Amino acid sequence: MDNISKTIDPKIRLIVTILLLFSGFVSLASQTMMITALPVIEHEMNVSLTLVQWLTTGYTLMVGVITPLSSNLYEKFKKRSIFLATIAIFILGTLIGCFATDFWLLLLARLVQACASGILMSFQMTTMISIYPIKKRGTILGMSGLVIAFGPAIGPTLSGLIVNTLGWRYIFILVLPMMLLVWSIGFFAFPNFSEPKDIKIDFISVGLSLLGSGLTLASLTFFQTSALQAWIMLVLGLAILFIFVKRQLRLKQPMLKVQLVKNRSFRLMTLVGICAFMVLLGTEQMLPIFTQNVLHLNSMVSGMILLPGAIANALSAALVGRLYDKHGPKYLIISGGILMLIAAIPFVMISETT
Repeated sequence: MDNISKTIDPKIRLIVTILLLFSGFVSLASQTMMITALPVIEHEMNVSLTLVQWLTTGYTLMVGVITPLSSNLYEKFKKRSIFLATIAIFILGTLIGCFATDFWLLLLARLVQACASGILMSFQMTTMISIYPIKKRGTILGMSGLVIAFGPAIGPTLSGLIVNTLGWRYIFILVLPMMLLVWSIGFFAFPNFSEPKDIKIDFISVGLSLLGSGLTLASLTFFQTSALQAWIMLVLGLAILFIFVKRQLRLKQPMLKVQLVKNRSFRLMTLVGICAFMVLLGTEQMLPIFTQNVLHLNSMVSGMILLPGAIANALSAALVGRLYDKHGPKYLIISGGILMLIAAIPFVMISETT
């Protein structure tokens, strides 16, 4: 990696950095852009609230499944090929969304986008680390962290403006030319600076992960309509995930190193991250639904309500890294938990007449 950072042309490195940060921002913003549009799509396509939420839940699930697989892709293929293919997949998903005429086609568009986003999110960080010298990696990680934090945070506000003025379909239409431009510049400017290795991708593990996670999460949707079907899906999904874990323990090159869960620090940090993400994403998803369906505010006002949080998220992301280096995670976790608890109090007392 150090050899790459010394030999790559500074101008090419700047172009690669801009392409990675911009495409990463667009894909991460797209992850949450649909949140403000959910009530509109719910009524326009005449689907249930539980079902329409899969436009965001399915996206997040697919990102979570694809991200562990991406580490194998980075070693098996050249970085130029991965970047161009990933952007092309995102363009395909966006194109499907532009012409989606029913809910299931729209969900397919979101899942295809999520496949690309899951690869691009970690690809951005690993590539930027490899093309910059060690002394600049702190700055690079800070820039990458800012994009990761600000992209999803600003997504609902941007989509609120788009949906209110142009309609939900323009969430895809406006993104399409941006990603086409990224792909075009990348085709001519993105260099080949890695050699592929003979890495075997276990597609059985990929299938087990997708099927097990999908059934487990989908079962939660069906508990309101068919408890028996929901329990069957839940038990089957957990059984498949159990087989997936057992397979990872046997493989020499596992898709996911589940042994890391044995590490107490990793286990606790993962649990904290899961809980925090559930609270933040759940609140961010339910607030636009409440403001539009219950308070009957338009999507732009709904998006603007989320804007202060997006700004605070971006500002804190730039500060937290330095605090972590100085004080470690303990005080950040405690203070963050307290802030989340305080922020939850108004939601407990909220009502239709509030």
